[in-house]
Amino acid sequence: MQRNRTQAEEYFEDWYYLAVNSGIKQLIKFAQKLWAYREYILNYFDHLISDARIEGIN
Repeated sequence: MQRNRTQAEEYFEDWYYLAVNSGIKQLIKFAQKLWAYREYILNYFDHLISDARIEGIN
């Protein structure tokens, strides 16, 4: 588990590189979609707030 934004960014970049070079079409598409939202995803580490519970209900 990443404890701060810097660690999370490094982990995400490493995962993204592996995903887009995997040759798996669906994984590449998913990784590209997440990459487009990376700032919003990584904002969690700045504010430690998540709407996961609400989204889970939705």
